[in-house]
Amino acid sequence: MTVVGPGSGPGPSDEPWAFGLLALAAVIGLVALAVTPLGTIVAESLDNPHSDDGRSFATSEALEAVAESPVLGFGSTRKAIGSGDSIAIGPTPDCPRCGGRTLGGNGQLWQVLLAHGVAGAVTYVGFFVPCCGVFAATTRPSESLVRL
Repeated sequence: MTVVGPGSGPGPSDEPWAFGLLALAAVIGLVALAVTPLGTIVAESLDNPHSDDGRSFATSEALEAVAESPVLGFGSTRKAIGSGDSIAIGPTPDCPRCGGRTLGGNGQLWQVLLAHGVAGAVTYVGFFVPCCGVFAATTRPSESLVRL
């Protein structure tokens, strides 16, 4: 009879390089933030959250659009008329990217909801649930791939 308990099976202690690789990636990321202009860009973005209103507008408009065709969706993303500030805002020769935000373009789930409806979103999420269960039940990535 084999006793299975803590320390008796494969686990993190069998692959110590994985933790080292994760730590190395974190250090490289922190160095990149410190010595490149990326750190300044991230700091300015955190200080001036100018795009939050636009994303919240696009999300609320996408949810309203899903209610118009909840079962099958629209087949693709859609453009909003105007912006969160005014219906009169739109592209001009001086600003071709102004107004007309893409609905369903601020996240994969929003795109699936808008393009394929609730049925498509349930199917999309339903695909990943069993995959997560398989990966959670194993301790090595190679075992997970065999079980799929």
